Amino acid sequence: MELWIILPDIHDKHPERLARKVYHPALQCAERVIEAYKPAGIMYLGDATDMESLCYFDQDKRKLMEGRRYKKDIDSLKHMLDRHESLSPKSKRIYMIGNHEDRVRQYVENHSEADGQMNFVEDAGIEKRGYEVVKYNDYKKLGKAIFIHGFDASAGHSAKMSRTYTSSVFYGHVHDIQSTSAVNPAGEGQIRIAASLGCLCDLNPKWMKNVPNKWLHGFGMFWLKSNGEFQMDTKSVIRGSTIVNGKEF
Repeated sequence: MELWIILPDIHDKHPERLARKVYHPALQCAERVIEAYKPAGIMYLGDATDMESLCYFDQDKRKLMEGRRYKKDIDSLKHMLDRHESLSPKSKRIYMIGNHEDRVRQYVENHSEADGQMNFVEDAGIEKRGYEVVKYNDYKKLGKAIFIHGFDASAGHSAKMSRTYTSSVFYGHVHDIQSTSAVNPAGEGQIRIAASLGCLCDLNPKWMKNVPNKWLHGFGMFWLKSNGEFQMDTKSVIRGSTIVNGKEF
């Protein structure tokens, strides 16, 4: 049986963090679990980087954009990946492209002078590290479960995902923890689950201006059997800690 740690929506940012090596407490919690369990694999479920230097919402706001640089975003991501590789060197790695990584492609499409000069996967060295890369809006299958970054942010997104996919599906993007289950009575009790796994980023970023939301910190511990069956343990992270098998991390 294999254990995979699923890391949703880290939204790594460069200011101060690269110099001080400070990460969000929720991410530090997941890192402690990675270090303790040395999982067979680690999957970044998209938006591991915020890529705020290419934020189209802020592009005309000079004060907000001051100091933001694409290279800083890339260097900060590399620093985080190096850290995770040191915690569990033998783990297999899957890197899923989310909408924030896709900002690079969108930028190049709008700035022809950057064509051939900016490529997220190459610039971050994702494939050179030996990671499997999952393209934006594509999916990865582990056993009988499907993993995607996510695309629907409606109130009942897990129900929609359950209707969309005929297999169990786990995703990020929405930053909350929600699940819907379904049983096929004509399929020998076949069960499928659609669930979002939370996030590992700031729950109250500046752009939200303190508006209440339903975001929750969390990550997945995905236990995969040799026959493709699985169990997903969605770990809520409360005030920077979670409990696994009776032990606090």
